[in-house]
This record gives sequence, C-alpha cells and structure tokens, in this order.
Amino acid sequence: MVNLTSPPGYSASVVAQLMTMRSQMEDLSRQLGTGMKATTYGGLGTERSVAVSLRSKLENTGAFQQTIGLMDIRLKTTSTTLTHMQNVIDETRKAFDPNQFNLLSDGVTGQQKNAYNALNEFLGLMNSETAGRYMFGGRQTDKPPAETIDRIMDGFGTQAGFKQVMAERRLADIGTGNGRLSLTAAAGVVTLAEDGSHPFGFKLNAVTSSLANATVAAPSGSPQTTSVTFTGQPAVGQSLTVTLDMPDGTSTSVTVKVGETTEPDKGLFALGATPDDTAANLQSVLANRLAFAAGTDLTAASAVAASGNFFDTFGGQAPQRVDGPPFDTATALVDGTVANTMQWYKGENGALAPGASPRNQVQAQVDTNVSISYGMRGNEEAFTWNMRQFAVMAAVDMSAGGTTEKALQSSLASKLKANLASPPGTQTLTSVAMEIALAQQGNKQAGERHTQTAGTVQTFLDGIEQSDKNEVGVKMLALQTSMQASYQATSILYKLSLTNYM
Repeated sequence: MVNLTSPPGYSASVVAQLMTMRSQMEDLSRQLGTGMKATTYGGLGTERSVAVSLRSKLENTGAFQQTIGLMDIRLKTTSTTLTHMQNVIDETRKAFDPNQFNLLSDGVTGQQKNAYNALNEFLGLMNSETAGRYMFGGRQTDKPPAETIDRIMDGFGTQAGFKQVMAERRLADIGTGNGRLSLTAAAGVVTLAEDGSHPFGFKLNAVTSSLANATVAAPSGSPQTTSVTFTGQPAVGQSLTVTLDMPDGTSTSVTVKVGETTEPDKGLFALGATPDDTAANLQSVLANRLAFAAGTDLTAASAVAASGNFFDTFGGQAPQRVDGPPFDTATALVDGTVANTMQWYKGENGALAPGASPRNQVQAQVDTNVSISYGMRGNEEAFTWNMRQFAVMAAVDMSAGGTTEKALQSSLASKLKANLASPPGTQTLTSVAMEIALAQQGNKQAGERHTQTAGTVQTFLDGIEQSDKNEVGVKMLALQTSMQASYQATSILYKLSLTNYM
C-alpha cells in the first residue's frame, strides 16, 4: 500500500476520503467477483436478522427434504412389497382347486407345493430390508421379523412348530374318530351327544328329519344332546340330516337315508325287522358318516383353527396349545411358551390400545407439526390370515392318497380358497396398502411444499445477500469518476498516478 502523507497545509480529510473510496472500490470489486454483498451477516446491516432467519428456514427445509427423500424410497419399496404379496395371494387362491388331486413323488400334492412356496415367498418378502431397515417388525427395525419357514413348520429343538401344534389340535378335535361325539342306540332310540363342554370337535347345531314314525329332539343342554325315537318304521327315501358346527367357525352336514339295503359309504341304512333294529341300523350308518366327516371336513376345520392358535399372536398374545397329553380327551387350550413353542414372529409385539394402529408407532416428521405414519407388524391379521391358509394346505398329510385324503384336500381347497378372498370382518392386505399409499401421498405433498418454500425463501435470501452486478457496475463507475476527480486535485502534490494509487 502506498503511504499517503499530507503535505504541509493540506487537509487530512482529503486523504481520508481517498482511503474510504479505495476501500469502497475494493468492496465493490469483491461483490462483483463473488456476487455477495457481504462476507458476514454483520455486513448486511439492518437486514442481517432477516437473512439469519431465512437461512435457518432454508436449512430446516433441507433437513425435511432429506427425510422425505429417504421416506420416498422406503414407502415405494414397501408399496411394491405389498403388491407382490397380494399377487402371491391371488395366484395361490387360483391354484386351490377342490376338484383336483395330484399326489407327487415326495408325498405332497401339487396344491400343497404351491402353498408351501407361497408361504416361503411371503416370509421372504416380510424379511426383506428396505433402505437400512426391516419394515414389518414395528419399531424393531434392525433384524428380520419372521422366523424361517423350516422352523415355523417343523419347529426347532424343544420348540414345537406348526405341524406339531396342528397334529395335537387334530387329536383334540377328532377324539376317537367321531369328532368328540358319542352315538348310541337302545330300545328304538338313537342318541347323539357332545362328549363335554370344551372348544374341540363337532358341536350339534340342528337336526332336520323327514322320517315317518320317528320323533326327533332338537339339540339341547350343555353339553348338547339330540335323539331320534322310532315309534314305527319310516319309509324308503326318507332322511335325517345333522348339522354340525366346527372349530373354525364353519359348519358341515351329515345326511343319512332309508335305503333298500344298508350302504354306509352312501349313507343308506335299511329298515330292520323292528323299530329297534332300524334304530341300530341308523346308528351304524350315522357313525360311519360322522367318522368320514371327522376325517375330512372336521380335519380341515381343525387345521384352520390350529393355524389361528399358532400364528395369531398380535399384541403380545401367546400361541395356543392343546392342554395335553392326552390330547384326544383334552378340554382346554393353554398358552405356549418360548421354551416349548416356536415364536414365529420376532418383531415388536407389545399390546396396543383398542383401535390403535401399528402404523402410528413408526413415524417420520416431514414438516413442522406434520408426520407420516408407516409402521407395520408382520403378525397383523392382514398378513397372518393369508399365511395361515398357505400353512394349512402345506402341512396336512395327504401322503396316503386315498379316498379320505382326496375328500380332505377338496374340503381344504374350498375352505382355503374362500378364506383367501378375505371374508368380511378380516383385515385385508389392501387396507394396509391403502394406508401406505396415503403416507406416500402425504410425503409427496410435503416434498412439493418444501420445494416451493425453498424456492421462495431462496429468492428472498438472494435479494438480501446477493449483489446486483449491474448496480455494482454503476456504483464502481461512479466511484471511479469521483476518485479520478479527487485524485486530480491531489496528484500534483503527491506526484502519483491513479494507476499507482489503485
């Protein structure tokens, strides 16, 4: 820097003025080069507080946009996963055919293989990782929420898997083979009764009859009992139908008819020489039909009920086991423990308040006072309901390939096909997908708001912090002219050129 020393008699104010103008020129040159009015907020003068506020707003918006970008990945992937799950459900439902029985060389049917593969794929989707977290474990996001299919189906160590739980439930429901019903005939009276008050086996619902010379008592009492009393002989072609409730909430009917001859497999019983003999014939054929229904429809219903006992653990519920052994005379269910029963779901599973949703347990803040909810638990009904149908078809033993097994698969296929259509009252996968779609929409809208806000804030901030190059150029030109004029008055005294000065 050139040292400006005032000659005698020359005012120091002129020198100070030149120094100020040079400083101003340097600042304008900096503004022209950087495009910024000042290097610090203090240099913005009275607008510094506004600039600080706007800059803070911009930083907050950027943080929200970063969260929104991450959420966009998670929600899109989750939506795709749910769509894939629904496709698995739809394809498996189409594959369930009550009129088809194709036993493969490994002892399972084609429909069973499809069901096993569907369950395995469902579990794989549930255990998939999305943007650094597992989405189906509630707030527990650092590990897969579901066990492997092998452990779920077959158990591990002392922990019983679904197949064992289902087998024990079948014993409790079938009993000695007649669905926990007792059937006797004496003195022209056929009596059918439940064997106790418990949740297992057939339950008498209704009895309808066209039998002449016979009095039919409606089911009554606890446990319930019904009877047919012959006062004479009925006619050929007349029938008796017993409607039975089953453990999965469905019902089935057993019908027997008076025939020319006794043909148990067709449900036909012949007239005896006396009403007592006719009652004995009815009892024999009815026992045959009840046993067949127990091995088919009741076995199917028992498997579905067992799937609920095993898979329905939402909100901290324990899996349910038949209180045994002995299992065929059991009268109650008990809680399965971690020691004796496979806990198929390993994610967050605490109790929720009535009406509360797992969605609200996992949230992301995408704006001031605005959060989106996207939590899911793999043991919600929307998922377990479908997994249960897959597991049942895959687990039931069809290896004998006989008449009973064919009828059993037919019953299962019809029942499970209907169940996969999500009966009224069940939580559907579609409803969960809609909630995730709403979260996506909220996330998108927040992103659009922030983009607009960031643009507006940046415009205001630029107006405060950035220099107008045209305006700076005009100021520099005016300042240079002023400096030229001032310097001309002093140049003779200092014998300097403007170039040397600047």
